Amino acid sequence: MRTMLASAGLLCGFLMTAWGADKDADLEPNGRPQDYRPGQSLRYVIWHDGNGWQMRMTGPKGAVHKFNGTVEAVDGKFTNVRPVNAETNPQPMPMPNPKTKPKSKVKEKAPEPADVGVLNPEKTIFRFTMNAGNGSEDGIHIQMTPETKSIKFTLDIDGKDHVNQIFIGSKGDHPEKATFILPANPPKEKSK
Repeated sequence: MRTMLASAGLLCGFLMTAWGADKDADLEPNGRPQDYRPGQSLRYVIWHDGNGWQMRMTGPKGAVHKFNGTVEAVDGKFTNVRPVNAETNPQPMPMPNPKTKPKSKVKEKAPEPADVGVLNPEKTIFRFTMNAGNGSEDGIHIQMTPETKSIKFTLDIDGKDHVNQIFIGSKGDHPEKATFILPANPPKEKSK
């Protein structure tokens, strides 16, 4: 009886895992989303093309948002991870001198914080924080070894999961969760 219950539990766990994975397996990552324009709305945009994986972060004018994430090469390695439009050298914020009076009451605009990305020594995990918005676009260009099986994304915006603001491939589909796995080298077109 215990063996049957254990087997049934394993089968249920396997089916639930397989069912959850099927949703993301249906995502078509090829091609830049057709209606994408930098600054149109708060979003991640992810697609695969002839040059590898592209990921962009953007938001409308009015606010800068913090895009945090981890990208993992499953059963392979990254060969190239390059920032796109990233703020890598911001100007230091001026510190007020308490001995002098301010020249005007107009506050100086603080510079946008630097974008940061770190690739682990094994070249399998890339962690990033990108600050984008105000109609601008930041991004990451990613290439991997041919034997890499999958690419795993874990993404948030301002510390929260926003799956409806993650757009994948030319159709702009959304993953089921903010952590999702896609084939590292997807076929050019899925057969129907």
